[in-house]
Amino acid sequence: MPTLVVEEIPASGRSTLKRRRRRSRPGEPASVSLLPPPWRELLLRWERRAPRTRWATLLADAGSAHVETAHKLHDWLLAAGWIETTETFERGRWVVVSVEFRHLAHLRVGLGLRDVAAASADWRAVAMQRFNDPALDNLRATLEHAPAHIALRRRQLLVALAEWTTGKRFGTRRDFALSARGSTKSLTDAEWSWLAAGLDLEARGVTQHAISIKLRAPAQLVTPAGRIDLGAAPDFISITASTVESALALEGSFDAWRLVENRTSFERVARAMGDRDAVVWLPGYPPAAWRESLSRLVTLKPATAQIACDPDPDGIRIASIAGDLWTSCGCAWSPWRMDGETLASLSSRKCLTERDRVQLESLLALPLPAQLQELARWMRVHGEKGEQEAYL
Repeated sequence: MPTLVVEEIPASGRSTLKRRRRRSRPGEPASVSLLPPPWRELLLRWERRAPRTRWATLLADAGSAHVETAHKLHDWLLAAGWIETTETFERGRWVVVSVEFRHLAHLRVGLGLRDVAAASADWRAVAMQRFNDPALDNLRATLEHAPAHIALRRRQLLVALAEWTTGKRFGTRRDFALSARGSTKSLTDAEWSWLAAGLDLEARGVTQHAISIKLRAPAQLVTPAGRIDLGAAPDFISITASTVESALALEGSFDAWRLVENRTSFERVARAMGDRDAVVWLPGYPPAAWRESLSRLVTLKPATAQIACDPDPDGIRIASIAGDLWTSCGCAWSPWRMDGETLASLSSRKCLTERDRVQLESLLALPLPAQLQELARWMRVHGEKGEQEAYL
């Protein structure tokens, strides 16, 4: 790379006792495409401060845990020709005071961002597109007066959350961030606050806390710290994944594990049947940590499983994913009240979406249990689906 250019800044007025200089590298800047992910994530935050900001502000954006990363990124950006620094000579050394980003339009393109004019045009194109979900649409309306680049990024989060909800996903905030933007730390505190102020994220399957298993069972979980009575509550209790991981045994007697997807239905079944079966809430498409914890419990107490999900294409796939846990543990499982007759008996059903129809075709090509195959064929013929809350 070309040598850095150092320019002394002439002193004026009261600043005559303090030396100042600028440093930059001339020529075309180096590509940012191969930056390590942590550097790229930090640079995306810094870019919002462009074109000029104080170095102390950029350090604050990095946070105390990433000061070393911030200094390394700063040094690379300077050597690569992306920034110009203003520095003062204090106590025998040069100290960076401010940073000015150069070739800003090219930097934004390299980061996959758009320039201001393009962002404004892009926002105008989608600003009035409404969401079918009233809560999401109300939050969209709050973006009316936001800067275009912020409005676009936040609207993209609403789109991702709509897909997350429709897809019956469940996980931590980091899981959602990874799904929405490809990185577990890609949402800012301000973006999380904005989402949480307008939506019940927990109800949409985005939890801020540790993954846990919600269940009621006539059994006791034996841990190094003592025993936990899983049937002590009349409805259910929550056991964290880390607690399950440390468990030594699951003592008690029950005939079957019973998994229920719909939260309201789960609570009903837990109250009604949790004194004789192990009733577990199946949170949509469960994340890996949840699956590992449940597998641990099944390993400690092998028994057959009855799995109940919404009678829709996602429900069939979720039941199959959950059933694989029992298959891998050498135990049998079967669908529970997931059949065409039950779906046909509902007083209210919904029409299949195009996404549902595509899912059905892929599901029918799989070696599903006969009951799920029959349910899938019923939905394809009649073009309808349902919710288990209506009958369970």
